Amino acid sequence: MGHIVAKDGVSWYEICMWDPSPERHGIGWERVFVRIEKDTLTVPWWFAPFGNYEPAWTQLGLTLPEATEMAKQWIEKQIQIRGSEDVRRLTRRAYYEAHPSLKSLLFRSYDAYFPERIEAYKQLGILPKDYVPPFTPEERKAIEEESRRKYVPLQ
Repeated sequence: MGHIVAKDGVSWYEICMWDPSPERHGIGWERVFVRIEKDTLTVPWWFAPFGNYEPAWTQLGLTLPEATEMAKQWIEKQIQIRGSEDVRRLTRRAYYEAHPSLKSLLFRSYDAYFPERIEAYKQLGILPKDYVPPFTPEERKAIEEESRRKYVPLQ
């Protein structure tokens, strides 16, 4: 669903398995991030229930513009599958009506609030350019710091 060649020459892919059920719109639960450097393939992240939460692309070593490009490719695929109005409606509902607390995010993924995801939605016109997540400045800082922390996969 996504591919980029980073400035360091490393190729990154986001792959999502197909799910034919109508309610999933073709998007399966199984997702993997793949890294290829000098003919060596590694899988730094894969979806696994119970704790292997999706890392920010910046945690894997991509720059913010590169990470934003990967996030945009995922969103563009959602738009292709569901349509722009449906994606816009679902996204705005998630970002404006959910109002999560940082405490609830401690036990689940921060992925929706990583800077590259929000920036990608802004660049695609899904969120307004002036959108700010509904957190206190301290909470936003904690999420941004988390997005910069190097990702260590579960063993």
